[in-house]
Parts: sequence; C-alpha cells; structure tokens
Amino acid sequence: MSIDNITKTFFVLVLFLALSGCTIKKEPFSPSLQYVLNQFSKEHPEYNVIQIQVSEINNYNLLFITGLGAYDPDMIDGYYIYNRKLITYFQTDSLDRTHIVDTKVLKKYSGKIDGYRNVFQSKGITEPIQRAFLITNENRIVRIPKGFSLLSKGRRYVDTNVIKNTGLKKFLHSYIENNPSVLFELRFKQEKGKQYVIFRPMIFYDSSKLNGYFFWNGHLIVLYNLKQSGDLLNKQNILHSHTIPNYRSLLIDDWNFPYPIKLEIINDKAIKELSLDEGYFL
Repeated sequence: MSIDNITKTFFVLVLFLALSGCTIKKEPFSPSLQYVLNQFSKEHPEYNVIQIQVSEINNYNLLFITGLGAYDPDMIDGYYIYNRKLITYFQTDSLDRTHIVDTKVLKKYSGKIDGYRNVFQSKGITEPIQRAFLITNENRIVRIPKGFSLLSKGRRYVDTNVIKNTGLKKFLHSYIENNPSVLFELRFKQEKGKQYVIFRPMIFYDSSKLNGYFFWNGHLIVLYNLKQSGDLLNKQNILHSHTIPNYRSLLIDDWNFPYPIKLEIINDKAIKELSLDEGYFL
C-alpha cells in the first residue's frame, strides 16, 4: 500500500471514530450508582419512577433511593430515562457530586414529563419504598447497615434546651434516632383548649413561613406557627433567621404531603399520636 493510501486510510479511520464518538450516549450516573439503580429495579420492578436524593447529614454523605408511582415536581433538579425508568435527581445542599451524577447530562424539568404522572395530579397513591445508602470516601455507594446511627462520630447524646415537654422530647429523640432525614419540622396548633404538635421529616424548609429553628445533636428542627406552641418550648433558646446556612429553602404549598405525624399533648409526660381520622381537622 502506498503512503498516500495509508494516509487516506488513517484519516478515514480517525473520522469514523470521531463520528462514532458523537453518537455514543453518555450516561449521567457513575458505575456504582448504576449498579444500585439496577439492583433496586430488579428487586422492585413495580415502580416506574425512581427518585434519587443526596444529602449531607451530620458529616455523612447520604443517598436515598425511593420507588414511586409518580414523580414529585418539588424534588427534581434534573431527570433521565434509564432502562425505561424515570430517574429524578435532587440534592438538598450545594456539594459537588459530579463523581456520582453528572447533572449536565440530566434533562431539565419544564412542567411535565411525558408518559409519567405528577404526584400532585395523580388520583391513585402508590405506597413508596425507600433505601438509604452511604457515599464513601472512595466514591463507593454502600447500603446503610441495620442499627446505624446518624449521630456524629464520637458525639454523645445532648439534650435539647428548647423542648420543655418531657413526652414530646422522648418522642422526638426516638424518632430522629431511627429515621434519618435532612431536617425535621414542628408545627403547633391549639384547638378547643387542647395543644397539638404536627411533626414530619422534610428535605427543605419554607423561609417565608419559618418562625425559628434549633439544632439537636446536629439535626435541624424547623419551627412554624410558633404563636400556638403554648408552654412547650424555651423560646429564648430558639434561633431566628429566614436563611439557614447549608440547607435548602423552597415554597411549601401542601402541608399534608408527605403526611405528617399529629400529636396531642396530654400532660408533661404523656402524648397521644392521633389516627388519620382524629388528626384530619388539624
């Protein structure tokens, strides 16, 4: 073969490889995240929406995967169709996690996603299932072991100096120890001479309605409707600001999604968790 033919062959090969490279579809997810998604889909094929949430809680870099029947528009920084499943991505802080998810490849949410239902417009409710993982220093994603505590390493339990009511204090400590979340919200209501507390884990707060907040063992507790908290709190120890560093603020339109736990305060040591029917009016 002549030099000219070799040169032509070389350029044709380079051009072919370049054009082939342009058609290669780049996946936004790292191999470790793809493995987790594949395993979750295999174990729970009934969910056509998989929600990814990443958060740093007490210096742990966490990843939550939730199987859903519809997508939550309040929890979409971007989305992608992966193995015929809708994968939505949302992070509650500003940490760089490009080693796990390349957000530049994700599609931007613009009001609807064809072929999938919006949870706020969906008539039927699919019971979600969630799995929690740790993103390690080696950028591996591992399942959180049973009995794992999100209390900071080496930190002993420290009582809150804000909650005065003993029963409410015990309830919050037990729940927070066993249910990891970015933050927890407390709302208060007085009705017909009775004192109520409405509680739920959340991933963001509403700065326009926030009345105050405090930290308990590194966990953020956000307070709303503080005027109806009665004698449950030491109000002088509450922090007041409409901006909480390192936490995300979004408008909360629906205060019953996700559905909260509703409590009636009986006395200093006793509280009653209300059933769905009992708490409907709150």
